[in-house]
Amino acid sequence: MVTALRVYPSELGPKGQAEVVSQTVSVAASGFVQNPKNKVFVQDVREHVLSAPVLYLLYEGEVCTAFAAMANLMVENTKILYLGGLMVEKSRQGRGLMKSVVDCEINQLNPPVLAARTQNPCMLDLMKQVCNSGELYPYCGAPRGKCRLILPGLTKLMGMTNLDPETLIGTGTYGRCLYGGGVPQSRHEESNRFFSQIDSQKGDSILFIGRAK
Repeated sequence: MVTALRVYPSELGPKGQAEVVSQTVSVAASGFVQNPKNKVFVQDVREHVLSAPVLYLLYEGEVCTAFAAMANLMVENTKILYLGGLMVEKSRQGRGLMKSVVDCEINQLNPPVLAARTQNPCMLDLMKQVCNSGELYPYCGAPRGKCRLILPGLTKLMGMTNLDPETLIGTGTYGRCLYGGGVPQSRHEESNRFFSQIDSQKGDSILFIGRAK
């Protein structure tokens, strides 16, 4: 049985933050295929999870097996749920855990727009499930309507200076491929083909923006 805990990292004391980092490093190392004892990797995870306004921790028994770092942003008077970092321990992927977590946050906040920046084709699979068909960009082409309006403010907030406003490809976003074993492959070949347009080894990414279902 999976249980979820929703926490605010900034409100945790030093002991609580240290425990969260320890749990999420293990999950991230499995998902990213990285050495959990690598100091640079541990620091990256620490900064990522502790800077997240909202963090979901998923447990099977007492073991943390997944986490989701999210932020609730406001751009052009529009609420945006930003999926900043979603990770599932490798052996437990493909069970729909992240969709359940995102659905929970959507139900609480009712944001009209979702956004996520990634190198992972599996994130496209997730965004297809939680966004309206025909209103997920750049999967459906260049951003239009509300998503087009908020794009400049969103990219400025995220510090994405090398983003193509039509393809939403960020050149060299991360400076490297985040995955030690290479970018994961989706079970859907269409998603894998979509990501063939970026060079993950150079750190490229895709920013997805969509209208929430």
